[in-house]
Amino acid sequence: MGRELSARYRGSALGKTWLILQPLAFLAIYFVVFSQLFQQKLGPGFPSGTFALAMFCGLIPWISVSETISRGSTCVLENGNLVKKFAFPSELLPVYLTGVSLINAIIGFAMLVVGCLFIMDGHLPRLLWLFPIVLILQGMFTIGIVYLLCSVTVYIRDLAQVLPMLLTFWFFMSPIFMFAKSASTPPILQQVLRYNPATYLIALYREIFIWDGEKLERLKYLKGKKETVALPFTEPGAIPWIELGVFAACAVIALVVGLKVFHRLKPGFGDEV
Repeated sequence: MGRELSARYRGSALGKTWLILQPLAFLAIYFVVFSQLFQQKLGPGFPSGTFALAMFCGLIPWISVSETISRGSTCVLENGNLVKKFAFPSELLPVYLTGVSLINAIIGFAMLVVGCLFIMDGHLPRLLWLFPIVLILQGMFTIGIVYLLCSVTVYIRDLAQVLPMLLTFWFFMSPIFMFAKSASTPPILQQVLRYNPATYLIALYREIFIWDGEKLERLKYLKGKKETVALPFTEPGAIPWIELGVFAACAVIALVVGLKVFHRLKPGFGDEV
């Protein structure tokens, strides 16, 4: 992972400092755009910038997952010289790419905590103990998808060209700039969001870093809707066990299926790359 980080920022004047500068810049941009220019607010009683922080909280895991999937889908093809070596464990390729993305996500969430301390009530996240669990599940989910895609791409090269379009569609079908339940979200899209694993991942992170019981109670009755717009299932202020369970199931299924497909197709890698 250290080699991947060094290679990613090799030649840049600031080097690994970009690990901190990039998420900090994103946080500043979203705060200015959504809180100052567009004046996007959640309602009375919420500090200015809460909407921007909620959007940033959805963007961090999305960038981590989508970038790893995009880069990882061709990791077997791009490392053909290593794959052809009998002793090299090609299973490690998706793992180290995902590890690097998780490091970037951790730094991004650290910047988010700083933003919450300054912009919101100055309290540390209510469910911070849940963060490492969700991060591990995110890693399992991402690795599973990369295993699946990188093995299939070896035989179907066109998948690498289709993937950016699929990721773009997935982006707009995820609650990054919206909430799973909201008056402004069309009912049909709410149904799509319910079957989207990213919905539960983003909801968990927002529950950890953004919401507390008091804020969720305000959200519950926002715009006259007697339901929380923040979480797909869990009641305001409660620990999101349902969201955690759903995403854990998605992560396990993705990892098991991805590994099975990878091991099934692996014997032919040497001939195809």
